Amino acid sequence: MEDSPHSAGVAIDSFRCCKVALDRGQDGILDGPSAYFCKHPPCQYTDDQAYKLVEQFIAEGKEGEPMFKRAVESLEKSLGPEHPDTVTAHRNWEICRGKIYGVSFN
Repeated sequence: MEDSPHSAGVAIDSFRCCKVALDRGQDGILDGPSAYFCKHPPCQYTDDQAYKLVEQFIAEGKEGEPMFKRAVESLEKSLGPEHPDTVTAHRNWEICRGKIYGVSFN
């Protein structure tokens, strides 16, 4: 399976997590995001574990919400609302909002 068409969305989400970490003053390896977004992370987790670690990372502060909102708006304009990258970014934004405001988007 050719995965390069979808890798841009994954790369963008990983860059967003890096930006959030920098804004929070964090440095070093981001275990959860790297395990979820990278093919060969320094710490290997199952997909479910890595996903939960990313959710926890996002939920650590409200800084992530405006970033995900801007990403969704930008992707909707450039790729359209039904594009897989737009759908993924929208889901990430929902997760972020749910963690901050105590709402589940399952």
